[in-house]
Amino acid sequence: MLGKLYRIAGSAPILLAASIAVACTVEDIKVIRAEVIVQSGTTYIAGRIANACGAEMGAQVRVTLRDDAGDPVFAGEFWPAGGRNIAPSASYGFTYVLSPVEPDPRHRPSRIAVEPIGVRQW
Repeated sequence: MLGKLYRIAGSAPILLAASIAVACTVEDIKVIRAEVIVQSGTTYIAGRIANACGAEMGAQVRVTLRDDAGDPVFAGEFWPAGGRNIAPSASYGFTYVLSPVEPDPRHRPSRIAVEPIGVRQW
């Protein structure tokens, strides 16, 4: 329902808008890109997420790095936009810093998974 039509005696009808709640879920967050960058002894997770919901919202993601054997090297959760909402149909670039880089080459990350795990309106 977009609103209610009210008529005040002796005047034209007035349309009062009703607020519409949009329920956003983790399925509305899309991972556009994610990559591991190792530079000067520091490991970065860089990527971009998009908000496909009709309302602005914040997104929480889980990052998992795995080695060639599929064993986890790192797992962490964070809010890429911090305490800010991402506008509807907009994307947001992020960088997550891991330091120092794992010194054992057998456990260097070779695969990355970034998955949305939560949403919130700030």
